Amino acid sequence: MKRLWPALIALVPLTVHGLEEASPPVQARQDWILHCQGCHGVQGDLRAPGMPAIQGQVARYLSVEGGRAYLVRVPGAANAPLSDARLAATLNWMLETFDTEHLPADFEAFTGDEVAVLRGQGLTAGARRSLLERLRQRADSPSGPVSPRTTDHRQGRP
Repeated sequence: MKRLWPALIALVPLTVHGLEEASPPVQARQDWILHCQGCHGVQGDLRAPGMPAIQGQVARYLSVEGGRAYLVRVPGAANAPLSDARLAATLNWMLETFDTEHLPADFEAFTGDEVAVLRGQGLTAGARRSLLERLRQRADSPSGPVSPRTTDHRQGRP
């Protein structure tokens, strides 16, 4: 057993190096698994107390003022032990994986620089309530952009 430890310890840098070398979508999925799915579920459909399901819903936040910043500023995202670039990649992966139906046609991917600025802004309970109310109002609107698309604007077809 004493001879096995040095061999195992020697493998640790290879494992860490392997994670650093993962492609962005693979790394983003790994980061989702490690830092998000515990509360939101494997498929983004878990509704833990105080946590919204994100499957088929998360891109709707992009349709209201402050919604894009909100996705970065929620405590679980803002405090995740990820670099700004990896959090940006994880948010992009999450939006593209769990809610392409509601992604705006002009969606621009989050960047590490954007996340760095937004992460430092914090989120108050009042700001959260206000954003969620705007989101509810848009959902109640008959033509609000939070209703499912009837046209795939990215490909120009119904």
